[in-house]
Amino acid sequence: MRLKKLQIEPTTFCTLDCEYCHRKNVTPGDLPLEVLEKVEGVAKEYVIYGYGEPLLYPEFFRKIEGFNGKIIISTNGMLDSEILDVVDKVGVSIDVNDKFRKGLEVDRAIGLLKKLGERAIAEVVVTRQNLELLPQFFERIAEFGAGMLATNVVASNPAIYEQGVYFEGSRITVEEVLGLDESILVEAIRDCSRGGGESLRRYKHLLKDIYSKGYSINLLSIFGRKDRIETAFRAEDVFERLRETAREYGVELIEPSFFGDSKARECPYKNSAFLRVDGSISSCMTFAYTHNEYVNEHYKKIEEYTVGNVLREDVDDVIEKMSKFEKLREDMENFPWCADCPYVEGCWYAETNVDCYANQPSCSECLYSSRIARCLLGD
Repeated sequence: MRLKKLQIEPTTFCTLDCEYCHRKNVTPGDLPLEVLEKVEGVAKEYVIYGYGEPLLYPEFFRKIEGFNGKIIISTNGMLDSEILDVVDKVGVSIDVNDKFRKGLEVDRAIGLLKKLGERAIAEVVVTRQNLELLPQFFERIAEFGAGMLATNVVASNPAIYEQGVYFEGSRITVEEVLGLDESILVEAIRDCSRGGGESLRRYKHLLKDIYSKGYSINLLSIFGRKDRIETAFRAEDVFERLRETAREYGVELIEPSFFGDSKARECPYKNSAFLRVDGSISSCMTFAYTHNEYVNEHYKKIEEYTVGNVLREDVDDVIEKMSKFEKLREDMENFPWCADCPYVEGCWYAETNVDCYANQPSCSECLYSSRIARCLLGD
C-alpha cells in the first residue's frame, strides 16, 4: 500500500518556544535513523516536520536525500543549511511580528524566504495581533517570489483562542441570523406561554429554513459572539486584498476559511499518515499526541491515536491497520459539527475524544476538516 503523503517528525527539539504550539506535550528526542529504511518508498510525497525544528537533525536529511518522491520541509527560519538546496519545497514558519514566538527573529526568517525565492512559502498563523499587518508582509515576500500559507490558530487555552479571527459556526447559519435581534429568543419563549405569536412564528420559520438545508443552528452562540463574527468578516476583507497581491505577483496563496460549514468538510489527510519521532504511526498530527485544545469556547481533550510502530512491525501492516478509520473519514459528515449544535455548551461528548455519533477517535471539531486551519500536508 502506497500512501499519498507521509509526514515525518525527525525531532521534537526546537529553537523556539511558541505560545500556541502543543510541543510541551511531547518528550524531546530524535527519530531513530533505521526507521527511514522501513518507510522509504511508502509514499509519493514526504512532508518533513512535526513538533520540532527538522534542521537540528542533519543526519536525518542525509538519509532521505535519495528518497523516491517529492520532499517538502517546514522550518522556523532560524537556521540555514545546504539541506534546503535538495528539497522540492520549503515552508518557513514565521509570524509577522514576534508576539507569540519566543526566540523568533523576523528579519532573519524573511532573509531565508528571500534566498529561497519561488521554492519558499511562508507559513503564518493569523491572529488579531497580525491580521492588519498581513497585506504589507505578503507584498514584501511576494517580491521575492515566495508564496504564503495562512492558517487560523488551533488554540490550547482561552487566551490563545481569544486571539483567533474565525467563527466555528456554519456561515449559512450566521447569514440567516444577520439583522435579527437576539430578543427574538425571549419573545418566542413568551409567545409559547401565550399559546402563539409573531415572534414564535418567525423563530419556527427560521429553524425550519435552516433544517431544510441540512444544517442545525446555535443561536445563543451567534448572538453571544457577535464581536468574533465581525472579526471573521474583517479577516475575509483582508484576504481579498491578499488575493489581489497573489494575482499581481503570480505567487501562491493558501488561505483559511473564517467560518465553518458542516456540509463542506473534508479531511485533508486522507490516504496520509504521520510518523512520530518514536516510530509510531498515527492518522495525522492532531492525533499523534494527547493534548488539550480549546475550541467553540470549551476545552477538548484529544487522546493520542496510533495504530502501530514501524520499529517493531512491518510498515505495510501498520498502515493497513488504519483502513477502518480511513473509510470513516472519507466522509466527514460521519462526524457531527458541534459548533452548530445548540447543546454544545457543557456537552460531555464535546469535551472528550468521542462524539454523539459514537465515533472514537472523533474528528467532530477538527478545524482542518473545515479549512479553518491549514498546513503544508493538506495542500
